[in-house]
This record gives sequence, C-alpha cells and structure tokens, in this order.
Amino acid sequence: MAQDLSYQPTEAEQKILKRVEKALGDCKTWHSQFCQKVEARYDAWRGLMAEPVKKNWRSQMHPPYLINIVEGMISSMTEASPYFGVKPRALPGASLVEILDARHNARVCEVLINQQFHEDRFAEKQETAIQQDLIAGFTVFKPSWLREEATQTYKEREPEMQYDETGGTIDIVDSISEYQREIVTRDSPTVEVRDVRDWMLPGSATSVQAAPYVIDRTWTTYSVLEKMEALGVYRDCKYVKETNAPRGYTNSQREQRLRNVDRTKGLIEVIEMWTNHHVYTIANRSIVLRDDVNPFNHGMKPFVVTSAIPDSFQIPGVAVVEGLAQMQEMLWTLMNMRFDSLRMLGNPITIMRSDVDDPDDYEWAPQKTWIVDDINQVEQLKIDPTPTTITLQAESLLKGDIQNVMGGLPYTGGAESQTIDQSTATGISIVTNIAQAILQKRKQRYLWAYEKIAGFFLALDQQFLDESRVVELVGQAGAQQWLEIDPIQLQGVYDCFVQVTGDSMMRQERRAESQALLTTAIQSAPVMAQFGAPLNLKAFWEKNLDSYDVEDKETYFMPPGTGGVGMQAGQNGNQAGGTPQQAQTIQEQMQGGPGGQTAPALAAGPTSPSNQLSLSPAQFGQQQLAKVGGGRSA
Repeated sequence: MAQDLSYQPTEAEQKILKRVEKALGDCKTWHSQFCQKVEARYDAWRGLMAEPVKKNWRSQMHPPYLINIVEGMISSMTEASPYFGVKPRALPGASLVEILDARHNARVCEVLINQQFHEDRFAEKQETAIQQDLIAGFTVFKPSWLREEATQTYKEREPEMQYDETGGTIDIVDSISEYQREIVTRDSPTVEVRDVRDWMLPGSATSVQAAPYVIDRTWTTYSVLEKMEALGVYRDCKYVKETNAPRGYTNSQREQRLRNVDRTKGLIEVIEMWTNHHVYTIANRSIVLRDDVNPFNHGMKPFVVTSAIPDSFQIPGVAVVEGLAQMQEMLWTLMNMRFDSLRMLGNPITIMRSDVDDPDDYEWAPQKTWIVDDINQVEQLKIDPTPTTITLQAESLLKGDIQNVMGGLPYTGGAESQTIDQSTATGISIVTNIAQAILQKRKQRYLWAYEKIAGFFLALDQQFLDESRVVELVGQAGAQQWLEIDPIQLQGVYDCFVQVTGDSMMRQERRAESQALLTTAIQSAPVMAQFGAPLNLKAFWEKNLDSYDVEDKETYFMPPGTGGVGMQAGQNGNQAGGTPQQAQTIQEQMQGGPGGQTAPALAAGPTSPSNQLSLSPAQFGQQQLAKVGGGRSA
C-alpha cells in the first residue's frame, strides 16, 4: 500500500491499514461483479442499450419502458406521511405497574421521534431508497447523529444621542445595529440512503449484524475532514492532501455514460470499517483518521438493509429490473423489426434491367416521368407487408408481461396478457387485486425497515440528548402545539412501529366494512329481536362514525325520550286512540318492560302488523333509519 513519506504510521496504525486492505480484498471479487450487474440494470432502467450499435438504415429504437413500471411501483409503496408509534417493552421480571407507568414516557418518545423524522424530511428520502432497491436489489440506510451550526445575523435597536453645534442635546433616536451569533440549527438524529456501490461486506454474510464487518465508503472534500478533526472525530488530516485517491474502485460507469462526469473527481476517498465494537476510518487507503470503539451505545453497526423481494440467506435481493430487462430487450427487437419492415415498405427498392443506359435518370419523386422501352424494364421490388403487423400481438403480450410478471399495476398502458381472461371485469379485478397484494407485501418490508430506523433514532436520543428539548406536536390539527421533553423521560426499553395514516385506500376499506356491518345489523335486527337478543344499533352507528374519524359522536344521536323508539311508540299509541299511559306501557314493553323481554308485536306500534317479520329487509331498514335519525317513520 502506497504511503506518503511525511506520514509515519505507528505499528498499531500499520495493522489497521493492513486489516482494512485485507477486508477490501475479500469483498472486491463479489462486489465488483455485483456492481457490474447494478450498472447493467440501471442501463436497462434508463433504456440504454448494452452496446452501442453502428448507425445504419436499421431501426435502433429503445424506449425506456421500465421507468414507468418502476415509478408506478414507487408511487404505490411510498408512504407520504408515516407516523411512528412507541410502546414499552414488557421485559422479563417487570411488573404490571411498571409497564403501565412507562406508557406515558412511551408517548413522549413517540412525539419526539415523529418530530425528528419530520425535521429530517424522511418522506422525501423514501423514493431514493425504494428506487435503488427496485433497480439494484436492495437498499441501505445509515442512521447517525447530526449537529449543524450556522452564523445568524441579528439586529437590535440602540439609543443614540444627537447633539447640536454647541454640544447640547437635541434628541435621542434609535439606531439599528447588527451583530452575528453562532447558533445550533440542528442537533438530532438523521438517516442517509447509501449508494450500494460504496457499501461492502463479506460475500458470505447473511445479515448486517451477523457480519464480522461492514465497509462504508464515502467521497468528501478536505474542508469536511478539517471540520471533523476540529470536532475531535478525526486526526492527521493534514497528511491527506499529499495523497491521491486510488483508481479502479469507483464504479462510476453510469455517470460517465450519462453525463460524462466522474463522480469522484477531486474528492477524497474515506473508508469506514464498522464492527459491533469498533470503527476504523482511513483516507485514500493510506492515512488512519480514526481508531475508536463503537461510538454508539446501542452496540450495533449503524446500518439498516432491506429488499422488497428478498433472496433467502443472503443480503442482496431480487431486483425488479432484473426480471424485466430481458423482456424489454425482446420488445425492442420486435419493435425494431416492425419499423424496419415499414421502412422497406414505404421506401421500396427499384429493380432495373442491366441494359438501362443511365440509372440516375430515373428520379424517385412525385409526378416524375420515366421513359422506358419496356414497361418491365424498371419496376419496384415486391415486398411482403405481413411483417409490418405480424409482431403486434407479440409486442402486446410482452407489454402485458412487463407489467404483470413483477407485480406492476396492469392496464396502465392498454397491454394484454393471456394468463387470465382480462376481457371481463372479473378478470381485471383478479389481476389488479393480485398486483395490489404483491405491492402491499413489498411495502410492508419497507415499513419494517422504517421501524428499525425509528429504533436507532430512539437509541441515539437516549445517548446524545442531554438537555430539555421543546418539540412541536407533528400532525396535530388546529393551533400549533408544543411539548417540553426531559431526557430522563426517554430512558427505558421501547418498541417502535409504523402507523400508516396517509393511506386513503385503508380508510375507504374501513368505511366500507363498517357500512356493510351496519347494513347487516339493520337487516338482522327483527330476527334478533324475535329470538330475544335485540341488537344495539347505536353501537353499530358509533363504529361507522369512527371510520370517518368523528370524535363527538353524541351530537349525531337524539337525547333519550325525545326521539327514536319512544317518540314512535307515543305517536302510534295516539293514532290508535290510546291514552298517554297506554303509550308509556307500549314503550316499556318495547324497551324490555318490567319483565325484561321485548314484545316484537308491539315494537312497531299497534297500527303495524303484529309480526314484524312480514316487513321486507329494505322496508325494515328504512324504518329503523328513520327512528334513529329523529323518530320520523318512513
């Protein structure tokens, strides 16, 4: 390993350099092959051909069909406003009183981490992570602690005396002066999506925490290293300027091909080698910047890895683009064949006999005259037009397979697939439901990863938050609300989970289920009343109102005695010529009466049929709705 003469590493630092170099060598074989596959998948996603074809008359169209497929999946699996819940963990030996007392602190932790995720703009980082997973096969998150400082300019008013020529005071005016002050703009956890081309671990590793080490490579500037050294994190940064970043390990073919840019030009390579107990940092493979124990109290490697389509017993999963790239190439081939046939048919070849004096005299243009001795002396080559349409069905099937094979949402491009009869609404519903179920399963893996990130956030707060913090209650409706949090309230062992609050589809399903349950209850109420088990329709209505997030449900119900069954009974009693005492007796019988049993024959009033079951379900439902709504019978 090349070393600068001005830098003299100690014996311990030499061992660190050798250890990191050996780890890089062990990872290089499989990681280089993996990066080549990732670059090829990115080319397929962008619609770039593997090898440039020499320009000729043949068609070379290669539209990026996979961009829309991947973007459609991203839009289905991105959670616009994830809300993280926290609950205390029931540890062995803990009493019920301790668990119940910890619920308040869990609520405080919940408010804090939700505000921190909102401050970190985590919702915007999801798209980058999901896109990388769908193309590369997995994605990596790195949670850490971020502290940012900035110089803020302030203004203040100061009284200033004004004097005349003799030195007498004329007036006192306020003048505005400016001053600068260093303030802390950010001191909280953050998460970064890492490039899988710069993240390595042994090829035999099956999980991050079980791996002996993880290598995270970054590219930074010298000024950043100086700031890290000023904070006491790095050392010997002055020697970095005298070294050069190694070549051959950058994996920057994508940037070179798309924008002719080297993503590492002018930057310093910084390699972090993490174990569960230690972290080593070297610059340009030659300068040891850091040799410390794991700075985090949680004692784990600060990385969260997830894949929407995991592969058993290994970290890289199955990329969506990997399963679609070949079909896209087949579609390009068929499409270009059809375009070539159309081009040949629209630009026919002219056949001339060998005794033609000057072929250039026959100009191919509209309204031109060709003078020939024989009509067969010059003619067009007959081309079969069948190839211009013979590939259309195969292309349509391929488009359908591209959308269906990896769980993409079908029918967005009018594609066909013959797996299920999709000419009927039932077939369309079956395929769409299957696709939605697949996407939901993949989304759930991202939600599990988010829960792990929330656990890292909470562990970092417990370690680095050493003063009271005022946070905003994120997501609270109405006026802006604040809460002061004491670091003591964060101590304990908690579990984090994700509450999907921004998914309108789930709200629609919940409302549909509650409405169906209410309808069933109304239809079955007369049957249940006949068998002596009347239903409480108010409870079903409250459940329906809960699906619409209605908190004050009592405003939807009339006060007892002013509507509903009692009013209906009184009206029916008066219509029958009865007295108020008789109406009261009817009401008591309907509500159970002294005997505690409901009389079905009296529940609808004397003027109704003696047996309520003679009403149809629809008529009875309308009658019950009118009663609950205000006592007016339909």
